[in-house]
Amino acid sequence: MPIVYLLRHAQSVANTKGILAGQDDSVELSKDGFKQSKELVNYLATLKINQVYCSPLTRCVQTITPFMKASPKVEFQIKSDLIEMNYGEWSGKKLRTLSRDKRWKSVQNKPSSFTFPQGESFKQMRRRVDGLIKDLSLEKGPVLLVTHGGHN
Repeated sequence: MPIVYLLRHAQSVANTKGILAGQDDSVELSKDGFKQSKELVNYLATLKINQVYCSPLTRCVQTITPFMKASPKVEFQIKSDLIEMNYGEWSGKKLRTLSRDKRWKSVQNKPSSFTFPQGESFKQMRRRVDGLIKDLSLEKGPVLLVTHGGHN
């Protein structure tokens, strides 16, 4: 099994507004997020990464783009298994509003047993990612997964 590095996307516009973005692909990086993505380039270069697997969502692709431009020999692949959790009805809502929902405590206290309304459970997300992790055992050299907070 190679060394696997996990990278959560840089700050997004939804992060700055306290919004649970979920799988919304229209969410881009904030101004600070773009700055963060550029600041990552030199550090990531020290890790001698051979392969980058990235969530298909825009905020992840924008996070890794400066590194990929500076590292043309590194292989890059979009992996749909790395997409953010499907938060269902909660997607696009403010975290402040969601924290008043009676189900919020269940998410905080027992996330593994919670299924988001019209969305997926943490177990379902984990099954998605587990398949990719098994495939990583065939990789040679360090691998970087560019993904979301729920995966890390």
